[in-house]
Amino acid sequence: MVFVSKHRRRWTGRLRWHQRSRIRWKSLAILERLEPRTVPSLTFDFASWFSPPQVSNSDPATVPVVTSNASAIDPSGNVYITGGFRGNGIDFHPIGSLPGGGDVASSPFDLDLYVAKYSPAGQLLWLRQQSGAFLQDDEGFGLAIDPLSSDLLVTGRLTTARFLSDVYIDRLDSATGLSRPGWGIGATVFGGDGLDEGRAITVDPSQNGLIYVTGRFSNDFYFGPDRLATGSDDTNILVLVLGRDGRPLRGYERGADNANLDIGLALTPDNLGGVYIAGQVGPAGNGSIYLDHLINVATSGQSAPSWGGERTTFGSADSQANGIAVDARGDVYAAGAFRDSVQFGSGITLTSAGGVDGFVVKFTSQAIPLAAGRIGGEGSDAVTGMAREAGTGHFFLAGWFSPSTPPADLNPGTGVDPATNLGQRDVFIVELRDTLDLDQATTAGGQGDDRPT
Repeated sequence: MVFVSKHRRRWTGRLRWHQRSRIRWKSLAILERLEPRTVPSLTFDFASWFSPPQVSNSDPATVPVVTSNASAIDPSGNVYITGGFRGNGIDFHPIGSLPGGGDVASSPFDLDLYVAKYSPAGQLLWLRQQSGAFLQDDEGFGLAIDPLSSDLLVTGRLTTARFLSDVYIDRLDSATGLSRPGWGIGATVFGGDGLDEGRAITVDPSQNGLIYVTGRFSNDFYFGPDRLATGSDDTNILVLVLGRDGRPLRGYERGADNANLDIGLALTPDNLGGVYIAGQVGPAGNGSIYLDHLINVATSGQSAPSWGGERTTFGSADSQANGIAVDARGDVYAAGAFRDSVQFGSGITLTSAGGVDGFVVKFTSQAIPLAAGRIGGEGSDAVTGMAREAGTGHFFLAGWFSPSTPPADLNPGTGVDPATNLGQRDVFIVELRDTLDLDQATTAGGQGDDRPT
């Protein structure tokens, strides 16, 4: 089940329908009132949701599923989400219907990529479905609003005639959901002879709307003038630079050819012709947090001094960075998850309360760590997304927390804000000041497994 919530920031995620507890749609609209908070609560303007039909088939390859991997909001308050779905008769608009049945889609055998637009009141406005060449999984992972045109940019993966996945990048008319001329299948799908996918996308207004994409690739990858190679089926971090018209300009790789599964998961412009990226490097199940600052990306794309490689690789064993942001002073914030302990630089060490915990860390533009904090308890906890609010300088984290005794602490700064879990994993959203101190928080969930993306 996927839900879409709207408050001061938009987040998407998934809620597992727990039939025995008979969780109903209406309950989601009042989740912010299910437990008392020790700080002021963020409140929901609406909660919407859609779910595949319940089936008795136990074959995991054919059971209906819907994923939600990224969200974006335009200046009018409309909400966009992307992900993948499989199944017949998936209803993306349970509180109404579009003319001609445009709110219901089917993909019986494999995941199809979708993009959906909702009004500020939660009404579905349009639904876009995209599938590749064969019966393989296609999925959207990243969205961004182009501030220079109000178009919607999307990235993910599509299968090709070679039975492989390629990086899918598209520019959609936000009013209709249709691809702009020269974009989409046949124009802005890039790859080679391996596993390639885009995980995050952003626009740089300071560079006349250049588009940056990060993700991963394996073997050979071809992009404009650049040929990238891992030398194996392992994956490296991928960074792509496109013009506003979709023309490929430069492609870069980060990581090492040593049996790693490296991946870029988030990125943000530095507003000086460069981009910060965040992700994970290392073997599967034993990855480390990876941060980098690429400068002059339209031409050379080298790492800035003090960034990249071992200099900004932190932690190990199930550690990764899922979000990154820059404030008006140029300070850099990253957030994600770590296991056991992680050391940022020579003076800041975080220790988990048990298993995997969430983290947030603040650096100068020269990669000097200024502060860091932990979110979580004895269970499994993680920060899955980050967004900065330009007007206040505050930023928001979304993630999940698990049952814990004592309760999980949602305050990574000074003080404690305990959160009681209502089921398996529950959702949290916190607003932080630039000191990493908590300003506001809210939680959402039920008796099932609930996670934001």
